[in-house]
Order: sequence, then structure tokens, then C-alpha cells
Amino acid sequence: MLLLLIAILLLIAVAEAPRLAVERMWKELAAFLTLWALGSFMAIAQVTGLELPNPTDLINAIFAPK
Repeated sequence: MLLLLIAILLLIAVAEAPRLAVERMWKELAAFLTLWALGSFMAIAQVTGLELPNPTDLINAIFAPK
């Protein structure tokens, strides 16, 4: 399952990144790669069973009244 996920993630990157580089869309390429890397990390973490912290807990810790 993990190998299939990695293959799909690489296929997405190979399909999108070269076009952005050829057209010199550097900001869009940087945004794509950032979101792709974050999404890839979260997808792989989910498949492997890695326990990630809940982002809602962080938001509540910052903004909740004390």
C-alpha cells in the first residue's frame, strides 16, 4: 500500500512540476512543492500509522481564554 501511495505522489509531482518550471512560474512551483510535500508527509504518516498531533489542540492553546 505504501509503495502505491509513493508512486501516485511521484506521478503527481512529475506531471505538474516540469510544466511550471518550463513556463518559469517560480512562485507557483514553490507553492505547489510546499503543499505537495506537506500533503505527501501527511498521507505517508496516515498510511504508516504515525500519530500526528491534532492542530485544533494547538489553536485552542493559543487562542482559548485562560
